[in-house]
Order: sequence, then structure tokens, then C-alpha cells
Amino acid sequence: RKLGFTRVDYKVPNRFDYGYGLSPALAEEFGGIKHPRDLLKLPVIELGDPWWRQWFREAGIEDLDVSNRQKLELGSQILEATAAVAGQGVGILTPALYRNELARGQLYQPFDLVCDDGTGYWLVYPENRKNLPKIKAFEKWLTSEITEFQETASDRQ
Repeated sequence: RKLGFTRVDYKVPNRFDYGYGLSPALAEEFGGIKHPRDLLKLPVIELGDPWWRQWFREAGIEDLDVSNRQKLELGSQILEATAAVAGQGVGILTPALYRNELARGQLYQPFDLVCDDGTGYWLVYPENRKNLPKIKAFEKWLTSEITEFQETASDRQ
């Protein structure tokens, strides 16, 4: 039996749009960051995260060997960001979620490269319920929240 569902796609700046962040003091301590490969001079937080491999690949570094690196695994992006702000290493982060830290200079990104792993969020509901006031109200609210978040994020970049 085929179920009739309506899917509304939302592309939201989320954990799936990612880059890196580090404290300016840490970058200075290691002599500055002039090339993406220079990030490998630093302690790298969550180096096993597949987003790092993709980020380095998109930065032109194909021969990434991290087998002999010490691993700092925190398991949460908020902990990774806190460690990065504290100068404990460079973390793979969602810039939109840490735009205040970036604006205040607590986090630093010397390269503009931000990656997207192609995933996103969807609002899904049964086709026969698409005109219910509560679904329409929720979709309207969600769309306005996403729009406001995106406008705020682009204003601060």
C-alpha cells in the first residue's frame, strides 16, 4: 500500500555545513596558519570525524595520514567549540552556530572554505493533512524561523 506523504525540504545552516575553528592565540603560538596543511601542526579535535577528511580533500590535501596522531575525542560539537576557544586545538564546527565567537575573535578561520555533506532536514506529513491549520501554522512558523536565522547569519558574515 502506498502512503501519500508531502515532504518539504529545508536547507538550514546546521551541523552539516561545517568548517573549522581555532583560537587566534593558538594559531599564533604555532607560527600562524598560512595554508590548510598548517592546521595539521596543531592539536586537531575529533580528527576521526569524516568531515575533517572531506574538508582537507576540498582544501586540496589528498594525502592526509592521521594514523600517528594523538586523538582528542569529545563527542559533542559544543565541547569541541569550547576546547577550540580555550586554545586546546582546532575543531570541525558549524560556523553558523558559532558566529558570535567568530565575530568576537574568540574563534578564527583563516580560510573561507566551508563544506556541506549534502544532508538536510525535511518536514514530512501525510498528504491528506497538508491543509490542517496546525500543520500550516507550524510550517509557516518553521519557514519564518529558518529565514530569520539565515538572514542573521548572512548579516554577521
